[in-house]
Amino acid sequence: MKVIELMGPKVVTVGPKRPLREILQLMVRYNLNDVLIVDSEQRLEGIVTYSDLCRKLLPTERELMEHEEYLTTFQLMEDRV
Repeated sequence: MKVIELMGPKVVTVGPKRPLREILQLMVRYNLNDVLIVDSEQRLEGIVTYSDLCRKLLPTERELMEHEEYLTTFQLMEDRV
């Protein structure tokens, strides 16, 4: 198997100052697991993955246990994202 066989047809790039919320929206819209971060000259600076966003934006299990309002008030979760 070769890399080309695993690659998806869409490659989405954004600048490093793009808000995480917008990156998440791109991932959902285009069914992506990652987005490439490029500088003004289109040189690769990094990759943001869906897992990265989940770890950064969603509450941990511990936070959920300590703050039950996340489970009962969806708006709080949305505000955090």
